[in-house]
Amino acid sequence: KACPYYFKFVLSNKTKEENIVPEIIKWAKETIPYPEEINQKCDQLGVCPYEVNKLLVKDATIVCAPYIYLLHPGIKNRLLDWLGVSMQNLIVIVDEAHNLPEYARETCSVELSARTIANAISEIQQYNNAEILEGVKIDDFLSALMEILYDISEEYVREDDGLVPPHELETQLMSRFKITSRKLASAVNDLVTMGSIIQDSKTKELKLPRSYVHAVGTFLQFWFSLDAENYVKIVKVDTPFSLKFTKEKPQSTLDSFVKNKDNTDYEEKLASNIEMVCECGPECNIKDKENIRSNPKLEAYCLDPSEATSVFLESHATLHMSGTLSPLEEYRDSIGLPENSKLEIYPSPFPKENLLILYTSDVTTKYEDISKDEAIISKMELYVEDICKNFNRNTAVFFPSFSLMRRFLDDNIDERINRTLFIETQSLVQDELMEIVKNFKISGLGKSAVLFSVVGGRISEGIDFPDKELEIAIVVGIPYPKPTAKQKSLQYYYDLKFGKGWEYTVKAPTTRRLLQTIGRLIRNETDRGVAVILDRRATQFEPWIKVKETKEPSNEIAKFFGMKNNEK
Repeated sequence: KACPYYFKFVLSNKTKEENIVPEIIKWAKETIPYPEEINQKCDQLGVCPYEVNKLLVKDATIVCAPYIYLLHPGIKNRLLDWLGVSMQNLIVIVDEAHNLPEYARETCSVELSARTIANAISEIQQYNNAEILEGVKIDDFLSALMEILYDISEEYVREDDGLVPPHELETQLMSRFKITSRKLASAVNDLVTMGSIIQDSKTKELKLPRSYVHAVGTFLQFWFSLDAENYVKIVKVDTPFSLKFTKEKPQSTLDSFVKNKDNTDYEEKLASNIEMVCECGPECNIKDKENIRSNPKLEAYCLDPSEATSVFLESHATLHMSGTLSPLEEYRDSIGLPENSKLEIYPSPFPKENLLILYTSDVTTKYEDISKDEAIISKMELYVEDICKNFNRNTAVFFPSFSLMRRFLDDNIDERINRTLFIETQSLVQDELMEIVKNFKISGLGKSAVLFSVVGGRISEGIDFPDKELEIAIVVGIPYPKPTAKQKSLQYYYDLKFGKGWEYTVKAPTTRRLLQTIGRLIRNETDRGVAVILDRRATQFEPWIKVKETKEPSNEIAKFFGMKNNEK
């Protein structure tokens, strides 16, 4: 059945019988409602709030929209049509602009997963499974593509991903079916055509006009015609978890949990959730599995975000802003703004003395150092334990990766800090994450709690902790990007283009991640907080991050909060 909200919107807007839509438009112009209020109003009257908003934008002076509304050409054209203007008529304000370069890269990048191919095989078997090559039906072609994807994954993936040679996929397909490049291109075009027919059929059946066959075909067209200068071909794998399981103690990061000193049954609760986390099915004996991998993917990864952000050059003017946009030159160059763009840094409106940033010079998460001396990890754990135990204040511990967090938990850091502990894990959906954050804030009032999270995650970049909801932040090491094939390709590309590969693709994003994480402490002019970076390399990020060296973080924290020893 068609959506009843959309149906009622169309009926009311066309016939004017019930006069619902004009009434909502009049009400909205008079009251300027919040999004939640207009959603509630439309829900009560049974009409689609999205369609109502489309009618409202043409009379608006300011329109707030996600990045995709300008970065995706098709969506951008629709927005301009609703507004009744051209790009030249717009002043574009990009908020939280530090997220824009990577978002733009992802917008221009395209993926094809084994799961999508499997869905395409299932889909074509329900429709016209015609021959796509002589003696080869579409499902046979797709099955061969699936096998080749797994072969490429086995051949080129190292840890998380790997570079795919420029013509590897085409060569394997031509070899498999003994065909020329022209016949392969024709077969791929036929896939797209068949996918379009399926989309039309689903539309007539009043179904969502989505076709997996079409998705596979358009991906292959794009992959085969890729611009080798601005794109890199990647194969990657999902790694659901790295597991070492024993009856005595399930790995404590299989699911989110709260560890309280009086709570003894959390491990049993975790054990009951293993089936939900493991993607290998009920027949999988997970005790014998490590580094379980599934669903390999090909990705045409865009190295140049200006492929998408060049749209801003069409506007009357743009203003890009963020509390963590430095270094500005890197941002300007990355998204393709003119060299004469005005760059301005404004001082924080909050008192400088309200934030203290400390660092310790005797520890680091640098791989070469830890591989020579694993006692460095133990020393970092002692710093975390000491700070968490000594201060009755809400404390967040941010790790550069979930794997390092797991290492701390495997070493029983949760038992040693003796505080109510909340943990962010990779498997959390948004509602679960917000529940953890809410409970952390509530538990911290008067009692104090500890939150384990990761730098660059949803908590470190998207959640506010005003007042005493967060007073101490510990950053365990420097969150440099993992040296994956994708990251190395990006660094090489920026070396060629700007001569600043490391500065632009490693140092700049790491600076922003640190600023975002530390920024959780100060959300208004009365907030006070201390950040402790457990890594000697913290000085590399000056002048953007002003740090003070300490050998005794707990003493410095106590001085900052004006505490005596018996008040900790």
